[in-house]
Amino acid sequence: MSYFTSLVQNEWMKITSKRQLPYYLIFLFVVLAAAIGLQLWSQSEGGSEVGSVGFTSFIFGITSVFTGIFSIVIASQIITDEFKDGTIKQLLIRPASRTMILMSKLVTIILVVLFVNLAMLLVTALAAFILFDSSAGGINVLWEGTILPFFLTLPNELFYILVAFTAAVLTRSLGLSISIAVILNSLAGMLSIFIAEKPWYKYTVFPHLNWKSYYMGQPPIEGVTFGFTFGIFTLYMLALLLISIWVFKKRDIQ
Repeated sequence: MSYFTSLVQNEWMKITSKRQLPYYLIFLFVVLAAAIGLQLWSQSEGGSEVGSVGFTSFIFGITSVFTGIFSIVIASQIITDEFKDGTIKQLLIRPASRTMILMSKLVTIILVVLFVNLAMLLVTALAAFILFDSSAGGINVLWEGTILPFFLTLPNELFYILVAFTAAVLTRSLGLSISIAVILNSLAGMLSIFIAEKPWYKYTVFPHLNWKSYYMGQPPIEGVTFGFTFGIFTLYMLALLLISIWVFKKRDIQ
């Protein structure tokens, strides 16, 4: 377990040393600063005031979309860069198994996504509660309106991360693996509309990626339980994961 932790730390260092994570955080903070400046200017010009909770939810919603795209890029790059740079040989001579190496990369991606989202939520909420009206609600409203929905929609982000990750293992192409995940994500809603009436639709992963509907008391498909949704989601995630492991273990590294 200690060696696995060191592998994760090594992957984290790679992401930060290439400036991917620091540059992305700077980008998010610039977006936040611009949004705060625009809102303060609007209020000074007689525009409507915004509550701290509303501002936090709005900005966090925007940055979450950016982070979803960023996570797909990182999930693809963390694999393809090893082959492009030729460092995959150095990585595989370590005493860790290929499965452990692959899992350390996946765990690192998930940690990066959680870190970025939670850091952005904390900074945005802190700035909003200092600069804007907080009388409309406190931490309870923020929890109900922003934090809880984020965790309930996290399976959607994790699924497309794993799609990009698996595509990267299969193709070793950064552009192709990113494209596969982004296009699938973009077409999922349209595809669901066309097949929603099919009896086998509930066995596809698409209606089971957003768990917020259960919290709202409205399951994505009538008669479907959360246990069924969790089971279908887990099966698809395991299938992608096992494909990645099998291909990575069998691949001949020249």
